[in-house]
Amino acid sequence: MALAVVRRRESGQVLAEVAVVLPALTLLILGSLQAGLLGYAAIVAREAAFRGLRAAAVAAPAKRDQVAKFEAAVAVATAPGLSLAGVVVRESVARFPRAAANVRRLELVVRVGAPRLVPARIAWVAEGRAILPMEPSW
Repeated sequence: MALAVVRRRESGQVLAEVAVVLPALTLLILGSLQAGLLGYAAIVAREAAFRGLRAAAVAAPAKRDQVAKFEAAVAVATAPGLSLAGVVVRESVARFPRAAANVRRLELVVRVGAPRLVPARIAWVAEGRAILPMEPSW
């Protein structure tokens, strides 16, 4: 008789515990998957930047920007589930105080968007950056 009274009082306890634990557990699992997707997007962005610069290194100087952007876009497009958020090509001069010459360099920045699994107001974007030193400018 006492056992029946105890079971009747505990009948809704399991449901209440599941209602408290299940959302937190779901958020934890989705957060782990989101972190994995962001890591994957960072690897793809870095590889896309390297591929774009490698293609730009052998291209004609007038077409380096277009070749680098195209090659980076193709590298991101072949990755499933990711989207290209932006490609920026910059040419700059690195000045070294003790060196006899300044070095021109080409920098490619690729931004890759990852799908959202966890609801948030921020964009899940990873950035890959690569720098290619060019010939010294005397």
